[in-house]
Amino acid sequence: MPAPQILILTAVQIEAKAVAKSLRLTRRGEGWTDANGAINLRMIGICGKRLSSVDSSPAPKYVILAGLAGALDPSLRVGDVVLDDGPADLRTAFPGKYGKIHSTTKIVATVQEKAELFDRTGALAVEMEAHIIRPWVAKIGAQFISIRAISDSASQSLDPRLLRIVDDLGRARLLRLALELLKRPISVLPGLFRLAIDSQRAARELGKAVAYIVSQVKG
Repeated sequence: MPAPQILILTAVQIEAKAVAKSLRLTRRGEGWTDANGAINLRMIGICGKRLSSVDSSPAPKYVILAGLAGALDPSLRVGDVVLDDGPADLRTAFPGKYGKIHSTTKIVATVQEKAELFDRTGALAVEMEAHIIRPWVAKIGAQFISIRAISDSASQSLDPRLLRIVDDLGRARLLRLALELLKRPISVLPGLFRLAIDSQRAARELGKAVAYIVSQVKG
């Protein structure tokens, strides 16, 4: 199979499945691809922990980092899509928002933390992978495109414990989930349900946006 023209990277499973569905990709081994191998989709884990498993030789023309993010800008709502890195002509035509997306090594959970980060950086949203992927893409000589769909608004707090009940691909750790529910059912359940619903909505919009980008850059 020839080298992909477009390599799409997502951190977790919900993102990958939404993008694969929107692009009608087929599951093959550890990833998804189209019929002629021009598009390859791989999961790299939260904070890019599985990036080393991605084969970048020969290098693709484009690397699209696609995923969910928390809003820092109070005007953003769940399901809004933000484009950061990308070709100038793509940024001009993109139907969503364009602006800086801040990348960090730890979850930004509370409303106060989001407000402080917004004031300090001016970024529209926050995520946890681009600081790992951007230099990797520069090293292999590909064009980098970074896109995120908002899964929690600036006015919503996240429970940091929710990260403990999923693995690095965002799949539920059933034992840990059961323990958290037994210990704190009233505090865990509402946040879990809200996050699940909002994440599904954001993932659908992410899939649509990635399909649009692919249609614009695919030769």
